[in-house]
Amino acid sequence: MTITSLDMLAAELRPHHNEMCLLYDDQVVRLLGVGRDDDDLYYIVQQRDRHSRTWSDADVTWCSAVGRITPLKPLVGDAQHARMESLFTLNKLPPNDSFLVEDRSFWDEKISTQARYVSKCGRLILSFDAENPDARFALHRRYLDAPGTPDAFILRGEYVALERVAIGIMTEMRDWSKEQALAARQADRQTA
Repeated sequence: MTITSLDMLAAELRPHHNEMCLLYDDQVVRLLGVGRDDDDLYYIVQQRDRHSRTWSDADVTWCSAVGRITPLKPLVGDAQHARMESLFTLNKLPPNDSFLVEDRSFWDEKISTQARYVSKCGRLILSFDAENPDARFALHRRYLDAPGTPDAFILRGEYVALERVAIGIMTEMRDWSKEQALAARQADRQTA
């Protein structure tokens, strides 16, 4: 069965939360959850750094779901599975409380089309630029709070470069809004 959505992948793997699995037929990992970005679906796992002889480099990583993950519990039995789990736990890789389902995609797939990508917040549009096909795409800023206001042109270029710019803009806007909210809360505390 081909998995095409985050929900389907989560439904298939949720019963194996915190189980030891074989990732890509050569790595033993603990399955913590699933995730996606604009390019791919991922398994979220705990694994030891493959190039280290110690467990100190162990971390939670996102591994492409293009490769296979095989739950080991049905294959090795409860006793062997418990030994593998205890080895991970002893090396500071404890089980996770809940199954992770993370969506790190930037574009809203419900309202985006092949020629027009709309950010999840709705403030940025990346669209095919018919007026300048050599540049291929144009990035615009939308004004959601001012209906009827035309979109503001930001720049033209290749899709990947513009996507990087759009994500950078949104990250800066998010960081700036968090700073403003923190400053407002501190000002409120000082006046109270």
